[in-house]
Amino acid sequence: MDKLLFLFHRKDGLTREEFFEHYLDVHAPLGMRLTVTMDGYTVNLVDTDTEGDAAPDAVTEIWTESWADFFDPGKSFATPDDAQELMADHDSFIGPYDTYLVEERVVRGSGAAPDGVKRIACYVEGDAVPLRGVFIRAPWIEEAGPDVEILAEHDGHPVLARQGRILVAAFHPELTDDTRVHERFLHVVEEVAHVRA
Repeated sequence: MDKLLFLFHRKDGLTREEFFEHYLDVHAPLGMRLTVTMDGYTVNLVDTDTEGDAAPDAVTEIWTESWADFFDPGKSFATPDDAQELMADHDSFIGPYDTYLVEERVVRGSGAAPDGVKRIACYVEGDAVPLRGVFIRAPWIEEAGPDVEILAEHDGHPVLARQGRILVAAFHPELTDDTRVHERFLHVVEEVAHVRA
């Protein structure tokens, strides 16, 4: 499995909020729907706004069976129209970017299956139905400070936690139909927005 890192800067004229909103609400769902060579997809939004163009606005991780196939529109998309649709959207909000093919070395992992993917069920405090999660070579939380709220565990290890406005997961909630982690994240955003208002 190949892993690609993309360091994206927003297009001139866009605010960070506009860039984030378009990426998460439009581009990411479009990419998941149209790209057939993508086995894993994580969008990491950069939390700090830096003057100039030193820091990217998003760091995106993509897992694929073949990086060469991923970059070949004839193999990465079902039709030329699909490729054109995704690239037109890409060009509408993404400015300069860097791409890296990386070799991921897991220092501490979850004991995932040899293919690096492990589907788990864990209980979130207060929920009667287990939360389904997908681990992709993901570490668990080894230890947490006194201000960290552990929200879910698997096999005795924390896998979902919150500290103030920061919510972290050791699994990929976007790879299931269960929206509870996303709903919890939106609740955190609403709390922060209410405090700032």
